[in-house]
Amino acid sequence: MSLTFDDASPSQYLVRPILLDHGLRATFFVNSGFIDRADGSTMTWDQVRALAADGNDIGGHTRTHAVLPELTVADRQREICDDRARLESQGLRVVSFAYPTAAVDPRTEALVRSCGYLSGRVVGNVAVEEGIRAEPLPPRDPFATDALGPPAVGPLDTAYLRRAIETAAASGGGWLQIVLHRVCRPSSVDYGPCMASEGPIDIGAFSDFVDWLTHRAPPGTVVAPVDEVVARD
Repeated sequence: MSLTFDDASPSQYLVRPILLDHGLRATFFVNSGFIDRADGSTMTWDQVRALAADGNDIGGHTRTHAVLPELTVADRQREICDDRARLESQGLRVVSFAYPTAAVDPRTEALVRSCGYLSGRVVGNVAVEEGIRAEPLPPRDPFATDALGPPAVGPLDTAYLRRAIETAAASGGGWLQIVLHRVCRPSSVDYGPCMASEGPIDIGAFSDFVDWLTHRAPPGTVVAPVDEVVARD
């Protein structure tokens, strides 16, 4: 399975010591255009490079979180390819991609491939409530890989994530990608709005889940960043 983080929220940097303490690596899908603004709304380039130095996978997510099928082909190419070029200019190896809002069509898939990516991720097609079916290995389509959707109500929590892993294992295994956005810390002044945002998780819940994942997950559970999973299979 893979832990993936979207949009480069500054709060995601809070998980760095947790991952290091448990010997785990994740994939961070970032928008280079937003990082370039340096306005505090995202992690900095120094932070992104530090995550990469730890062995985490840094993936593309377009320059400006664009809904790709709504754009002209030329604009889609700029969003996808220029984003990858900008990430590579920071010394990053970039082969994983995630479609903003999971919006994708065949032409967009083809552009992601032609820009040099090895995979593209959507989100929400795997749901615990519907009887989870993880992505097979190798993936059916490496440029439209499925991921776990958020719970119907409320933020992500340890119980929901544990159930997803256990259900996938009981259903024959496969590749389960978990998508996270903001990481919320109770001591922060914006904790309430953070927990009301899209796909958030309390940092204590994340730490508890990672501890469970490391020590008590079903036998055979392997945690790896997206780039390694795709390369392996």
